[in-house]
Amino acid sequence: MQGQSVILTSRYGDFKITPVTDADSLTTRICHGLEQVKMIQEGKLPRRSIEDMLDEL
Repeated sequence: MQGQSVILTSRYGDFKITPVTDADSLTTRICHGLEQVKMIQEGKLPRRSIEDMLDEL
């Protein structure tokens, strides 16, 4: 994973996140979250509200 980066774009600018160690899982978690968003948009995963997620806790 070391050396792979994620570019985040926001109204405040672009941010590049690059892991510095193999233990750094932030980019992996971001990429996984983006994959889930894409699957929701494609209808492969159900859309859930924050209330639904809190009810699971």
